[in-house]
Amino acid sequence: MKLSDTFVKNKKGNGTVQKYADGGGLFIRITPEGKKSWRLAYRFLGKQKLLVIGAYPTIGLKEAREFREEAKKLLLKDIDPSTARQKAKEAAKVANRNSFEAVAHEWVAKYSGNWTEGYRQAMQYRLETKVFPYIGKRPISEITAPELLEVMRRIET
Repeated sequence: MKLSDTFVKNKKGNGTVQKYADGGGLFIRITPEGKKSWRLAYRFLGKQKLLVIGAYPTIGLKEAREFREEAKKLLLKDIDPSTARQKAKEAAKVANRNSFEAVAHEWVAKYSGNWTEGYRQAMQYRLETKVFPYIGKRPISEITAPELLEVMRRIET
């Protein structure tokens, strides 16, 4: 039986762990206290695996079903969805470490020893107010020359 959003929303904790399947390995687990989370049971290389998708209602029924379909596509390509998710998280961490803001902070730390205190403060202020709001969170490898030129023109004016 397929789940409905109303059914999931109205289910409460009853003192025991409850599991309700949606099909294709997707199910919702409700703790005795009433916390709900989506899970996906699947087999990879002959082994049963379980992947926690996320908490309900942060992830709704529609999103959980979409995640299940993406996981099925990965399995068809002989890719473990759990491993793919871990690699994606690691890639996001690396991209965050290589954001323009992180690299700029490293640059200031490395070269500010040769600057006067006033120049260091001015440089830090310019970066924080004129550059970081526009390209600070972006990975350095994704920033194009025209984007950087546009930011520089903002500073110039």
